[in-house]
Amino acid sequence: LHVQPSVQSMSITSLANACRFLWEDYDPALIYWDVIDTWRKVFLTGAIMLFDTQEGANKMLRLVIAIIVSTLYSFILLAFHPYNRHDDYNIALLSNLILICCFSVGVILKHCREGNGDENENGRQSLCKKYIGGMLDSSTASLLVVVLIFGMLLSTIVFIALLTVRKLQETTVRMVSTAHTPNLELSEDCSHHIFMSHVWETGQAQTHAIVRKMQLLLPGLKIWLDVDSLTGMDELEDSVADSAVFLIYYSRNYFCSKNCQRELYTAINLKKPIIVIYKGDRKTLENMVQRCIAYCNGDDSPGSTVILEKIFGRSTNSDELSSSIVSLSDFPNETDKGPILWLNEGHFSAATLDRIYYRVLSNLPYYKKRTRELKEGMKVPGAIGLVSLDSPINILTYGNNYGASDIANELIGILPERDQSLLSIHDADSFFQRDQGVDFFTEDEETTNNLLRQSTNLDNPTFL
Repeated sequence: LHVQPSVQSMSITSLANACRFLWEDYDPALIYWDVIDTWRKVFLTGAIMLFDTQEGANKMLRLVIAIIVSTLYSFILLAFHPYNRHDDYNIALLSNLILICCFSVGVILKHCREGNGDENENGRQSLCKKYIGGMLDSSTASLLVVVLIFGMLLSTIVFIALLTVRKLQETTVRMVSTAHTPNLELSEDCSHHIFMSHVWETGQAQTHAIVRKMQLLLPGLKIWLDVDSLTGMDELEDSVADSAVFLIYYSRNYFCSKNCQRELYTAINLKKPIIVIYKGDRKTLENMVQRCIAYCNGDDSPGSTVILEKIFGRSTNSDELSSSIVSLSDFPNETDKGPILWLNEGHFSAATLDRIYYRVLSNLPYYKKRTRELKEGMKVPGAIGLVSLDSPINILTYGNNYGASDIANELIGILPERDQSLLSIHDADSFFQRDQGVDFFTEDEETTNNLLRQSTNLDNPTFL
């Protein structure tokens, strides 16, 4: 409960990170669910033996209590839906149903066994016939138990198989050219596709989430991550050499870390491809440049100029680069070079992963020889496909909204040539002054609403 506020706000503290295994599979509002489930298991496997300790093994009280507890737990699962993933939720429901069936079968066996010698001379029906059915005796009931057990086993296998097939079909990256998963062959001198570099203080939780998501959508992707692979700090340089691509998750104080410097310098000296992902905006990139210049010019450093050239994919003086970050258009297309902005939600996350996968695959032996196959692209689950335009569209941008015009121009650039004329970019202020003769961006809400209402009467759809 002490970590619940930090988990719900996604500001993970060191305490929350230390007990991540207890809550990461559950809804943030129900992070204590694993504790509840553990107590249920302890009760059903141990504490239930405390009921009727003298004759409990020969009576049905324990079975009845177990059925009641399992049934209540099923209703609680249905009511609260505590799991983040639907497959975990479905497996929990199925396993609990199997438990209820097992306990119910135990009741059947108990009734039929006790009822076999219970008929008296007056012809009183046995407990088995009275409560279970007239067609059942001990041998028939045992056969029913076997059938139910095999039926539950078969249903479990089918359920798991269906989940596996669905996962393979829906949540796996596939190449457009082949409709198959990417070829992940490594060169002989590498055992990992990616070395993941990050600073523990500010980037550990986000880095681990990114790695798990990358491996979830691309099974077989081998990523060196400290918590999984590191056994000694003296192994860092060898691990970098053993990886095909060097991937940095940039966060505050990355360049201040001596271990991060060791990893980065080794990657540059070994001429490893370097990919940088970050969260933030232009200020984050400015901070990246300034911190690199401030902390990466020691005797063992290849120099901040070389490092920034590797990160931004451009050859220039460090001071010039630091002062030139004024718009997104200053950077190369992120598909090929430059830092990649990490977006963590839905379709945006899929688009980010597409760019990361493209960069990684382009540095693997198979796709170095088959660049055309790679350029045809890949299908990342959750990504939005191409769209077509049926009519002209006006896009209005505001000069003080940083990056808006760059995004609009990028939209035009990715359209097929025949459709590019359908998009028109206008400065919003000038666009509305053209006819109304007033400043569109006014604090007068009524005037703004009137102008927006008038804009809907234009011949072309308008997006602001």
